[in-house]
Formats: sequence, C-alpha cells, structure tokens
Amino acid sequence: MNEQFTQIHGPPPVVGMVGERLVPLTDEAEWAAVAPRQIGPEEWQRFEGYMSEIFGALGLAVGAEATVDTPGRFLRALFDATSGYEGDEKLVTAFETECHGGSDCRISQIVEGPIPFFALCEHPALPFFGKAYIGYIAHEHILGLSKLTRLVRLFARRFSVQERIGRQLAESLQQILLQHGKGKPRSPP
Repeated sequence: MNEQFTQIHGPPPVVGMVGERLVPLTDEAEWAAVAPRQIGPEEWQRFEGYMSEIFGALGLAVGAEATVDTPGRFLRALFDATSGYEGDEKLVTAFETECHGGSDCRISQIVEGPIPFFALCEHPALPFFGKAYIGYIAHEHILGLSKLTRLVRLFARRFSVQERIGRQLAESLQQILLQHGKGKPRSPP
C-alpha cells in the first residue's frame, strides 16, 4: 500500500529522458519509437516549487489545506496529458489478410469514429477537444480496430495543433499498412 501511495503521489515511475533531453528517435515511425521519460525526485520537487510560485503569483492560496498538493497534482496531470511522447510499443500489429493480395481480394473500407480526444495546444498550452474519424482501405494488411483509437490518442497526448495530428495519423497509417503491393507492414522494434 505504501508503494502504491508513492506511485500515485510521487514522481512518475518511468525511465528514460525528458524535455530537451528526450531520447532521439532512431525510428522514423513516431508511433513505433518508445522513449519513456523520467523526472528524478529532486527535479520533480523543484518543478513543484516552480508551480507553487506561479500559482501563488496568480492568486491561489498555495499554503491552504485544500490546495497544498495542487502544484504536484497539476504537474502530474501535465505529465500524464503529454504521455504521447513516450510512444506505444503495443500500438500496432498489422496482420496479413487471407487474400494475400490476389485479384480475388475484396477491398473493404474500415472506419472508426467518433474517437473523442483532447490535446494541449502548443501555443497557449491549454486543452482543445475534438472527435476524430480515422479509416483505411483494408487489402493486404489489416489492423485491430482498437489500434486506430490508440493511434489517435498517442498523437493527441502531445503538445500539438489539430492539423498536425491529422497529418501524423495519415502518415502513420501509410507507414503501418504500406501502400497496396509495397511489401510487409512495419512492426515496432
């Protein structure tokens, strides 16, 4: 129980790098590059201090019983809301269809939506909300339907703009499924 309390209220239990020190993406496929972030306990505490100072300057009674943990809660919420930078190693598994690309294959359109999401706009760092509809033409390779939702949420959990999220989704699906007749789908390393 004490370990659970530490995980919920302490620094996030992750490994890797954070901020400008993110592990460089060695894979051009953003959805396949897994780069967990880490904020050490001293750094986390320093960031909470910064948040306390900012909230106090904006008028929040930071020392009050109800708000004493607000800086840490805010920092944890921001860290969780930007978890898309870490990638998702379980995101994509493309399967070959039974037709193997022959002329007898039936081409099917797969569409998932509406997929509700929120993202933090990189300009004011405030949330925006949307609903995504994402689809592809199934032919030689197919995806599990839940993977489309996971792909939307991966890119939405980053500082972004809506236009970039749409472009990232389209490019990722092309990389994952490949164009008709181009070979085998990419899988995460």
